[in-house]
Amino acid sequence: MRKFFIDGFTTGSNPATNGGYTITDESGNILKQKFVKSEVDGKLLTNNYTEFLALDDCLKEFCKEGDTILTDSKNNISWANLRFPRKSKRRDLIPMAKKINTLLHKLNI
Repeated sequence: MRKFFIDGFTTGSNPATNGGYTITDESGNILKQKFVKSEVDGKLLTNNYTEFLALDDCLKEFCKEGDTILTDSKNNISWANLRFPRKSKRRDLIPMAKKINTLLHKLNI
């Protein structure tokens, strides 16, 4: 069983027009680092969104059953467990959260 560490970021401010995320293994090797620009619909990137992108990619590209993903994002953990704040400004992330939740359970992460 492996451990992965994920972290998302925005550049300059939060929200911002640019950001990205990094996925590393337990030895600190960078497995993926991706830079992204603001969304097509004109919304700025937030740190929460880039953290969610990291989680989604880690699950899809690197995880196998029983692996562990570590994150410093309390929102990631909460939303991946389908607990959304009622007044969240990022309700658009709910479909991604549902897919992530399904993968977490399927892979026993």
